[in-house]
Amino acid sequence: MYAIERLLFLVGLDVGKKQDKSSFISKLAYTYQKFTVLWWVIFMLRVIAKLISSYKLDSSVMKERLIRNFFEGFFFALWYVMIKRRKEITTLMHEIEFLARNLNGKINSSWITLATILIFPLALVGSLTVTLPVPGEYCQKMLLSQSFGLVNATESNSCKIWYILGPFDLIPKYVFCTAVCIFYITICLFFRNLLMSHSKLELEKYQLNLNGFRNCLLTYERIVKGLNDFEKVMSLSIFIMVMNDCIGMLLSFMVIDPFDQFLVTGWRRAYIWLNWFTSLRALISLLCVCLVASSVAEASKNAKNVQEEILKRVHTSTMQEKTELLLFINTHKSSPFILSGADCFFFTKGLVLTVFGSVLTYSLLILQLTAK
Repeated sequence: MYAIERLLFLVGLDVGKKQDKSSFISKLAYTYQKFTVLWWVIFMLRVIAKLISSYKLDSSVMKERLIRNFFEGFFFALWYVMIKRRKEITTLMHEIEFLARNLNGKINSSWITLATILIFPLALVGSLTVTLPVPGEYCQKMLLSQSFGLVNATESNSCKIWYILGPFDLIPKYVFCTAVCIFYITICLFFRNLLMSHSKLELEKYQLNLNGFRNCLLTYERIVKGLNDFEKVMSLSIFIMVMNDCIGMLLSFMVIDPFDQFLVTGWRRAYIWLNWFTSLRALISLLCVCLVASSVAEASKNAKNVQEEILKRVHTSTMQEKTELLLFINTHKSSPFILSGADCFFFTKGLVLTVFGSVLTYSLLILQLTAK
């Protein structure tokens, strides 16, 4: 759990155990958390300011600016939801720790640590796509646009300033989104492995009595209860993140313009590598979340099949035991558990194709509507 707490702390979510506030480390951690909140407030104010100033632009640029601001708004929405649910996340992690201790579950801390180390260099590489390819003639325009007119430097100095401010603008939001993705995938893998190990352990038993079968079902329901709590805490967050990834791919598909529907300008050419980075990051994030979350549904379905197989091996010697067995089965009868995104979509194997089909359809539709 410490590896997850450290990962979330780095992106501004303090879900660990409360320490003595008078210590230097606690004060430093508190200051860091407040700094992340300030960054997100400034980020959202900048998005609103850019949105208000869009009316001065021509129609084609304004449409692209509106979609991009809508895309950035999802970053803020994800941060806000996660911040509001810090206490619920802390409770969830305590519950997962309890399940891991009692059911021999494991979380791969080394994998989380490696992912924590890698997300910052990857975000830095992404930030280079928005700074280095920008020609000197556009640095001044880019700086004025991103600072909503507050920073006005000469053309020669604009690029130097933009090379500093550009990564500061891009890295935090992508690091936060990636950290939430890693957190969600890690918990999904934990529950999937728990369900699979429980099913395998029960299937190895040649014969069970009534109490053994009851313990099997109760253990499964304890795992499902943890999944339900995980669903309540993270369902809205994962819905926002999936929508963010879809819009990221949609926006990048439009800006990359594979069918040459838009006029090619130097400004659009400067953004090409950023859009490739955005679309690739969104694609990887969406694939990982959908495939891992759908594997939880497959593991739950497999556990249900194992229960039906075990039921054939249950030994009941008296009529009373048979009656109790039937009542117990009817009481605990349920369908396999499937994770969802705020109940708007469910993570099954077919979701990936559905999402890609929707993104491609709407991309082509928008390209036709905004053709030159």
